[in-house]
Amino acid sequence: MCNLPVHVADSEKLARAIMSPYHFDKKGKLRPAAFRAEPGRDDASVIRLAHADAADFCKRKALEIANNTPGKTYKGLAVLTAEQIRGVGAEVTDSRDVFCGHAHISYGIIVRRNEPQESELNLRLTEMTRRLLKVALYHEDPNPSSASWTGPPL
Repeated sequence: MCNLPVHVADSEKLARAIMSPYHFDKKGKLRPAAFRAEPGRDDASVIRLAHADAADFCKRKALEIANNTPGKTYKGLAVLTAEQIRGVGAEVTDSRDVFCGHAHISYGIIVRRNEPQESELNLRLTEMTRRLLKVALYHEDPNPSSASWTGPPL
């Protein structure tokens, strides 16, 4: 049973797993794509930090994703509040059906796989993710291969 409330409060912190090379530009800087929904979806996964043992739990889930996805390397965690996410026009919804502590940033925009970059949908989604990038706190993991989080408090 999940002991978290279904409603995600504005003050609640959420973490997004950051992966290389997808979430970085050629200079190694975090890009808005770190918060972008995959083509055909309107949501991006995050983990609720109100979950018990949150930092270690986030790290374990991030490593699990990276280890099960060829070409992805876990690099760290980006932290936002639900209020910051809602401030760009997106919504945060609990998705405990995936696992307890899981949530989605829902943009209300579904971009198709081959949608032109200059399409209205792509431009709106890019603007939202740029704004999230500006307010997110990215914590590069000092020991990415460790099973537990050894970085600063999230």
